[in-house]
Amino acid sequence: STLGSLNLAQSVVHSIAGRDAEDWLPTAAGTLFALLGLIVVIDYALVAVAYQAGAGQLFRHLSAQVLLVAFTALPFLIANANLPYILYALDALSLANMAQIAGAAGLLTATIVLVGPLRLGVTGALISFALGAACTTAVAGAYLLRRAVNLRVDWTLARQMLVGSSQLHLNTVGSYLLTQSSVLILNHFRPIAETGQYQLAIQLFSFSLLFSNAMGTVAYGLVATKGPDAAWPE
Repeated sequence: STLGSLNLAQSVVHSIAGRDAEDWLPTAAGTLFALLGLIVVIDYALVAVAYQAGAGQLFRHLSAQVLLVAFTALPFLIANANLPYILYALDALSLANMAQIAGAAGLLTATIVLVGPLRLGVTGALISFALGAACTTAVAGAYLLRRAVNLRVDWTLARQMLVGSSQLHLNTVGSYLLTQSSVLILNHFRPIAETGQYQLAIQLFSFSLLFSNAMGTVAYGLVATKGPDAAWPE
């Protein structure tokens, strides 16, 4: 999902910052949804080919059933990596927060039910993860569809979005790999319990950055709605 997100929404926000939402939303949202759908189809095709060509060896011990359940979350994760930026540009930060809360509540509720009483184990946890991501997408996507009314696809804008995203995407992928690679390396040399403790410490450290991240999100929203020249002095 990190590879597939392509930072498309951040690219389009750069081009529409400071403009009236009614002018750009139908085209920007329609083009974004079209590109995200195309990315999901390509990603699924690549995974299917990789699984068939390697007889599942690329995915090691994962069964086809577990893999299929895990990848049901893919379209929602890709959408959730992009839709919040459109919401920021619409000055709909509260709606973006509601979407995240809905996703967290869905994930928690489904995990308690599926892993607890229903005893579905890892499969239940994966289903819960997908349901939580779907709840977030549903809230954000429904708002955008209702606000945009008539979606339109502009392939010229799509090309501009892809070109702009290529300038951002390597940084996103690099940051993700740097964050996750340490856990994988530690897991190779140390027991699982110690790896879990390290992961918990990283999560607690991330928690300490919530306030600064929130400030950055608000600042991003100001730039998107008012344009950089008007927003930066504020």
